[in-house]
Amino acid sequence: MRNALIGLILLLAVAAAQAQPGQLVMRTERVIIFKNGYGLVVKNATGIADQFGHVATQEVPSSAVLGSFWVIPEDDKPVRFVRATTESVREPRRHAGEVANITQLLAANIGQHVTLHLHHPQQPLTGTIVQVLHGWAESSTPNTHAQVVLNSDQGGMVIMPTSAVTRLDGANLQWSYDFERSEPRMEKRLVIGVAPNQQVSMQIVYFTPNIRWIPTYRLDDISQSEVNIRLQGEILNELEDLNGVSMSLVVGVPSFRFQDVVSPLSLEPALFNALVSAAPGVMGQQAYQTQFSNDYALRAGERRGAAVAGLPDPGEEGLAAGEHDLYVYDIGPMTLRRGDRVAVPIWSAAAPAAHIYTFDLAIKRSHSGSCTVTDKNDLRAIASAAHGSSPLGLAATRVWHQLDLKNTTKHPWTTGPAIAFDAGIPIAQDLLTYTSAGGNTLLPLTVATDIRRKYDEEELSREPNVLRWGNHQFSRVVKRCTVTLTSYRQERGDVRVSVAIGGKAISASDGGKILVTDTHRDDWDENTWMQVNNHSDVKWSLVIEPGKTVTVTFDVEYYLY
Repeated sequence: MRNALIGLILLLAVAAAQAQPGQLVMRTERVIIFKNGYGLVVKNATGIADQFGHVATQEVPSSAVLGSFWVIPEDDKPVRFVRATTESVREPRRHAGEVANITQLLAANIGQHVTLHLHHPQQPLTGTIVQVLHGWAESSTPNTHAQVVLNSDQGGMVIMPTSAVTRLDGANLQWSYDFERSEPRMEKRLVIGVAPNQQVSMQIVYFTPNIRWIPTYRLDDISQSEVNIRLQGEILNELEDLNGVSMSLVVGVPSFRFQDVVSPLSLEPALFNALVSAAPGVMGQQAYQTQFSNDYALRAGERRGAAVAGLPDPGEEGLAAGEHDLYVYDIGPMTLRRGDRVAVPIWSAAAPAAHIYTFDLAIKRSHSGSCTVTDKNDLRAIASAAHGSSPLGLAATRVWHQLDLKNTTKHPWTTGPAIAFDAGIPIAQDLLTYTSAGGNTLLPLTVATDIRRKYDEEELSREPNVLRWGNHQFSRVVKRCTVTLTSYRQERGDVRVSVAIGGKAISASDGGKILVTDTHRDDWDENTWMQVNNHSDVKWSLVIEPGKTVTVTFDVEYYLY
């Protein structure tokens, strides 16, 4: 470690010595990568200020988040200012190819003696081509604004549009071109003000999109009471070339209110967005919406859409458990080019596991008072029920075989896809959800086809006009709800049953636990019924023997008109 640090110091010292006064040498030192497509970039900058106290670099971050861009000196020497600007520079550009129009033909024959035939009734001109001004475009888009400069045989220079030439004659005309021409372009500059002739060493830190990581898990030997679980991080780099850069992967997502607003120091067209966000009344909200959607979203690339397809929003991770701190995995230095993807092993651990079977029902009551039964963990089934169901709707409810995993490590498990193996054979793949250290989570494996299930309702009583709400008189209905499970397995199994239902559950058999809360919109088709009814969750933990049937019941009361 000490040798590596000494090597880095020597490298930076050599770079600073090689830099000309006024030049800032930048090196990316560390990138902290988040799951939502953002990263914190830490760069080391060294150099010697010129006589005016300026050091500058062309490496201006293109998408730094507003308020996250900071220049931090590594000594007590203060930074007077940080200025982002542009300069016009000229650089050679090579032009080569076969001519495709008159403009290119003229440019390819600079220095040749030619006769230019012009549009009627003008007379031809003879002379030597000196230059073609204002550049010229590619073969598919001829430049009609170009001018040809001719040293005329009749004396003097003639400058005319190339579009005025219909034909040219000459003894040694060239049909291809290959030359360089100095052309201007705008170049971004980041200028930092310090004391004149001062040697500087500082960190430049900013939060930026276009780099993310995705956690993926593998579980082995899932038939055992303890499984081996491994985590790897898949990194997607669309930011920049990273050479030997120390990287860290973060579990959890920081709260950045302005993460979609680009810092003015980035000198991007989306600078307009920052101004609009700061003063929408001045800049105009509609213009902000248009500019933001067209310019910034295109640059953001994979960053847009924080959650990876099929995964929950990483911004919600850990909130349900009341955890707000970030957990960081340091994976050491890596080299990644822009556009590269890489998978990095992070940790491997043993996790106690228990096989359980779950039957989770959601009951939705229709206008007529009848119910639709769906798997409350199956969003597709719930969506289908919302648009009507077939007579086979009860078949949508399923008993799931799941792994109950305990996190005995000292770090949380972040949300990610998990593939489960047993004896080297893939058994299932599903989503391993966020699990705190010391906590438990369920990983679905497969539908348990060898456990049959059934849900029934029986009305026990109906009392009319017991409640008035608004303009309606409501009746009180009491029903007995029955859940029946029959096992065709060869082994006994632990079963967890839960029912989510509109109304107030008033009793439950076999030690069932009842939780009554406020009304839920998903329990009712009729909004008026929703206003006067509670929501109840009833749960059981049971053991079912091979070939046996288990029946549990609960009573629920609700109001309807």
